[in-house]
Amino acid sequence: MKIINKILTTLLIAAGATMAAAPAMAAQNFISNGGFCVTCQLDDWAVTTSQGTFLRIGDFGNNEGQLYVKDQPASINQTFWNTTGPLTLSFDYRLEYSNPDQGLIVQYNNQTVFSTTTRSDDWVHQQITLTGHGQDNLRFVFNTFGVGASTPIHLDNISVTTAVPEPETYGMLCAGLALLGAVARRRKA
Repeated sequence: MKIINKILTTLLIAAGATMAAAPAMAAQNFISNGGFCVTCQLDDWAVTTSQGTFLRIGDFGNNEGQLYVKDQPASINQTFWNTTGPLTLSFDYRLEYSNPDQGLIVQYNNQTVFSTTTRSDDWVHQQITLTGHGQDNLRFVFNTFGVGASTPIHLDNISVTTAVPEPETYGMLCAGLALLGAVARRRKA
């Protein structure tokens, strides 16, 4: 029995040291081409446009590889799988003018999770917590119609990532296992 306890203790210490020394895991991004690669254009995105929509990928003064939409309504969407549990959606946007008839709407599984018609001179970073259901759809709707319909909308750096446990979480797990092992060892003695 003492040999088994020594083996378990050694394994627990080795596992704790390995987890403490391991670098933090990177969050998995489920969106492809969320930075709008200039040479890729809108690869991996399903695009819906109206006649006369100006929809371009390029460098428009700030970010290389941003999406630029104006003149008519348009939308882009992407479906992704294996995403059960908590997710974080983040993206950057910029609206050049304020107009109640024009703006950006973000839908997740056909539910609106964000919308704005407010002008932003600088890029605005938006972050939203979502829940994955296994097969999910993310859609960006660009409402560029109505009076003065040439309001440009810029979009860049779209990502949907999973939550990744912090190293402290692993440390607490190891401490709990060590405590359980100590209690079990004490009961047997």
